[in-house]
Order: sequence, then C-alpha cells, then structure tokens
Amino acid sequence: MSKITVSVDSPADFNQELLNRYNIEKAYTGIVIGDDFFLDKDLTPNDIYKAVEVDNKTPKTNAPTEEQYREIFEKYTKDGGQHIHVSISSAVSASHENAKRVAKDFKNVRVVDSKSLCMGLSFIAMKAQDLANQGKSLEEILAELENIIAKTNISFIIKDLKFLHKGGRASGLQLLGANLLKIRPSLIMNEEGKLVPGKKFKGEFAKAVKEYTAFKVEQFANADKTIAMIAFSDIDKAIVEDVTKEVKAAGFQEVHQIQAGPTITIHCGRNTIGVLFLEK
Repeated sequence: MSKITVSVDSPADFNQELLNRYNIEKAYTGIVIGDDFFLDKDLTPNDIYKAVEVDNKTPKTNAPTEEQYREIFEKYTKDGGQHIHVSISSAVSASHENAKRVAKDFKNVRVVDSKSLCMGLSFIAMKAQDLANQGKSLEEILAELENIIAKTNISFIIKDLKFLHKGGRASGLQLLGANLLKIRPSLIMNEEGKLVPGKKFKGEFAKAVKEYTAFKVEQFANADKTIAMIAFSDIDKAIVEDVTKEVKAAGFQEVHQIQAGPTITIHCGRNTIGVLFLEK
C-alpha cells in the first residue's frame, strides 16, 4: 500500500507538542498590509495588532496560491504516494477551490473541506494523519473524515467586535451595542462550515467566559472524551487556565491550549477564546 500523507491550510493552529507529534506541512495564507504582502508564517499576532491599532491599517488575507498547492502535491505523490489536503472551510475562503483545481491534475490527491478553521482545521488534519498511521486506505480515511467533520463542535467567545467590524464582518450597530451593553457574542461553525452567531453572554469578559465555559460543559455529555482543544488570541492567562481547568475536570484525556496565529488574529482580534471537541 502506498504511503498516505497529509497537508493543511495554514490557518490551522498547533501548539509545539502537536507540531512535534504531527509535523503536517502547510499551504500558507497570504496577508496584505497596506502595500506589503506577506505569508502568514512570516508574521506574528503582534504584527497584526500593530497594523490595526497603531498604524490604522486593515490587513487582508489571500488564499494560498495554486502554485503552493502544486508544489506540495508534487512533493508527496512523486514516488507514487497518496495525499490528502485538508482545507479551511470553503464557506469562508477560496482556498478549497484553489486546492481542488490543482488536485484535478493528480490522481492520488484528495482535497477535504474541513468546514472549519483555526483549531478545527488542525483537528481534522490530525485525525487524517492518525487514520493514515493506522494503515487505513485513502477511501476509508475520507469516509471517516466525513463523519468526524459532521461531529466536530467548535465555537468562540469574543470580548468585542472591533476587528470583525474592521474586516466588514460586523456592522457598526452591532459594534456599538456590544460596547455599550457589554454583550459578548459567541460564534459557532455550523454544519455548512459557516461562522454564525451563537449564544450571547453579557457583562465583564471574565464572567462572560465562565458562563460560556459552563454552557460548553453542558454539551460535554455527548462528547468523545479523547481530546479537547482550547484556542485563544491575546488574553489574560488566568482566563485560559480557568477554561482549561473546567475542560479537564470534564474528563478529557488530552486538553491542548493553542495560540491563534496571525490569520485568525486578523478576524478575531484580542480577547477571544474557544473550545473544540468531537461529539459521539
């Protein structure tokens, strides 16, 4: 059986432990700041905060180029290998279509729509690699991933909507209401892979996060307790530790804290935290 390898779009975020365990290659998102173009691997979240908050610029993201995908697919299939690329949700980026166009030229490449982003994207890619390591066939992996994607539960709570507003993803009225009334919205990935409004929380952010975490804990009754992931942008470390403590207390075997990278930071800004788990 030919070797099966996995790659992923770079908005997938990993901590160092998971990077060392999986070492999955990335296709890098482009980031435009003013007249300058970068790949997201060349920037940090602090570069994004500076661009927005100091330089008053609005960074934009570009999907990885077809050339990037072609280079990756050629690398992993040149000796007869089979390859799976896990893309960020097709509902939020052109990455999936770019990868699919290139994959048509490779009989041993399949592109999977994660219908997710950030830690969800990482999670699907890791599951694909685990299945490959177990000796599953390409078609078996694709079938299992379809089931996993449908059961991935991912959401975030955001302190304010400033970055979403700058990127055109929140109206001025929503921004004003969130600031005046201290409404802390949550966002969820729906079954179509779209980021949509979820339950709203109110009050000081630390209190709102506790209520959000309690809300997620209620959903853990139907969780696969193998692994949970907690992703966050620039935020009080005590908040991250409090969420982690509650998730661990729910009985998960692994709980990973993951710092969001520059691409996700462009959209969520500071003070964002989210939880991911797999439903049974």
